[in-house]
Amino acid sequence: MIFFYSAVTNAFYPEPLKAVYEDAGTWPDDAKAVTDATYQKFAVNPIPDGKIRMPNKAGMPYWANAPEATAAQMQELALREKQKRMQVAINALSVLQDASDLGIATEAETASLMAWKKYRVLLNRVDAASAPDISWPEVPENVA
Repeated sequence: MIFFYSAVTNAFYPEPLKAVYEDAGTWPDDAKAVTDATYQKFAVNPIPDGKIRMPNKAGMPYWANAPEATAAQMQELALREKQKRMQVAINALSVLQDASDLGIATEAETASLMAWKKYRVLLNRVDAASAPDISWPEVPENVA
């Protein structure tokens, strides 16, 4: 399949959909056909660490160094990470707490419940505003 790249939109467009884009008035004027290798490198393969796709002076894609994140962006990322970790803890605690409440928890489940509760408390104390200098608490091993 043939793909086109637009430096203006920094995006790839499949040739079979060109008519659809043109009918919608969204086909970029600067679209250039690219090789399959270029498409694979910049649209399919994983993005290299610390890089972003950008157009070069010739209007073709290349990997540029990603800009440093601002303090606000790092804090936002830390907050999202904290929320993600908190959800994992809540999910783990849910079943363990049920077993305890019903009086059917095994010794391993009781130990795991205590470990996850401690983790959740320590996680709650993490201050996202201190990003990127955050020491995340260690996730409990599943002993249940």
